[in-house]
Amino acid sequence: MGGLVASTPDSDPIPGPAPRTGEALTGRLPGWLAKELAPGRLLLTFASALTGILAAATLAFGDTMNAILGAPRGDWAIYHDAALRWLSGASYFLPGQLNGPYTTEPGVVLYPPVALALFVPMALLPTAVWLLGPLAISGLALLKLRPARWTWPIMFTLVVWPVGPEWHYENPVVWTVALLFGWAAWGWPTSLIWLQPSMWPFALIGIRSRVWWLGLSVVVALSLLLLPLSLSYVQVIRDLRGAPSITYGYIGWLACAMPLVAWLGSERCKKRGRPVWRRSSRPNLRWRNGVGE
Repeated sequence: MGGLVASTPDSDPIPGPAPRTGEALTGRLPGWLAKELAPGRLLLTFASALTGILAAATLAFGDTMNAILGAPRGDWAIYHDAALRWLSGASYFLPGQLNGPYTTEPGVVLYPPVALALFVPMALLPTAVWLLGPLAISGLALLKLRPARWTWPIMFTLVVWPVGPEWHYENPVVWTVALLFGWAAWGWPTSLIWLQPSMWPFALIGIRSRVWWLGLSVVVALSLLLLPLSLSYVQVIRDLRGAPSITYGYIGWLACAMPLVAWLGSERCKKRGRPVWRRSSRPNLRWRNGVGE
């Protein structure tokens, strides 16, 4: 005679808090996808995608592609011609800049002669190198930095507005941005930014490092090598009447902020120390034999 197995009814589960609407939807998804669909990340992803589309449209349409495929123009045409003049034995500066006071008429050269270290090789290459070179350096730096998600909407916004016009005018500030990206990713010396004096505050970044002083020594050596031109540059700046519009420097400074945003959101920044606003207020105790000193 088979034994009877007694069974007891299962006890009712203890009711827990009802899941939120978002949790009810994401709880059935894989972990990585649920994490990506979190409201905060989803908003940042949408903002990054939208500003990225605007940035791509800014760089892909209008005058930029024509500038890449065509002849030098805008600001780069000025320094392209100045470099070729210097190579041919003529003056780096316009004749009117060397004959007393002058105004900022189109075509005047306002960069120091040491910038020929960049202008001469670029003048011998296609215009596409002048514009796509900084873009390639910046892209590789971003791959190295892998900045946090919150930085992308800010950087893309800076691409759409301040950097976009600088691309259209082929301004040398795009190379300053690339140099700052190089500093953020690989520790390049920002002292080379002295090639563009209007961006001088960014040239002070990393002043305590040896590589910064090495870069400065290169700038000084090139200036001494071009000493007659360097002395002429001092007189050229003194004779300038009617400084450039403040908007010129303002836009350039905003463009140069983009690499700094990427650096602040990268692991490279965290290794150098957490930002002041994220540091703990707890005292830093040293421990010996389990007792704090």
